[in-house]
Amino acid sequence: MGNAYKAVIRNEEGEITGYEAFVLDEEGRTIEETELDENNREVIKFQKSYTDNGDLKIEREYRDGSLYQAEMYEYDSHNNVVKTTIRNYIDNYEVIEVNEYDQNNNVIYNSSHQNGILVYEGHRSYDENNKPVFEKVFQIDFWTGSILLNENLIHEWKN
Repeated sequence: MGNAYKAVIRNEEGEITGYEAFVLDEEGRTIEETELDENNREVIKFQKSYTDNGDLKIEREYRDGSLYQAEMYEYDSHNNVVKTTIRNYIDNYEVIEVNEYDQNNNVIYNSSHQNGILVYEGHRSYDENNKPVFEKVFQIDFWTGSILLNENLIHEWKN
């Protein structure tokens, strides 16, 4: 195991409002982050694990000592995130985000499905300098079914 660090958090009056503690692995990556209140009680904790390439593989979030949420990441051969799975154990839902990339590693498509229902979709195109020139985005509210966003966006670049 690597190093551990603890930071004191103060408000504008200088009063201690909490603490943050970090544990790093031998590579200097955060493997555990804990937020504590002013009485040194754990409020939230994150535990992280990494792939052999050093990419974030799983991040688990604990609240009040119970597993609240986990995020799992999958990568392509260029270390781009191609899939993120978010599982919320308290509210009992799952979000799966998928990304597709062009030959320059620009995101050209991404989508999010919550419990199997499409809640976000985005398409992008880029110019020869890898600057975005067009976006089509669509988003709905999972809980109400109302459309939050349905836009075509054109990016104009000035020199």
